[in-house]
Amino acid sequence: MKLDKNANDQEKLEKANISNDMFAGREKRFINLIIDTIMYYLIATLIMLIINVLGEDMKENTFYTYLIMYGSHFTYYSLLEHFARGKTVGKFITKTRVLTKTRELPSLHTTMLRSFCRFIPFEAFSNLGKPPRGWHDSFSKTYVIND
Repeated sequence: MKLDKNANDQEKLEKANISNDMFAGREKRFINLIIDTIMYYLIATLIMLIINVLGEDMKENTFYTYLIMYGSHFTYYSLLEHFARGKTVGKFITKTRVLTKTRELPSLHTTMLRSFCRFIPFEAFSNLGKPPRGWHDSFSKTYVIND
């Protein structure tokens, strides 16, 4: 049954003119991860600095710190991949983008699913296959391709 599903997926990719050489490589995916991690940490740090300036000491409230960190991570990926036409800052730099298997831009629901899947433990290691396709790609039925 699994072979039929993979064959069906391959057929859909061929109809959408997505070939294996279009997939972003491991190196680009890794660079995306580094750049995007720096970006959402900067956003979270800025939010925490603003809160500190307004008088709330974040050092004493770990719950809010985690909420801001995970929230900025989820929001960064979800909103950028949807509203920036399948791109994050890292994807702009490496000239890659997220598309569905029908070569359409992902919906907000799809980008939120991708973002949620990134919280699965060890998910980052799921990109080590060939072609590199993480669980956040597989579960959301999306692909990161070269522009």
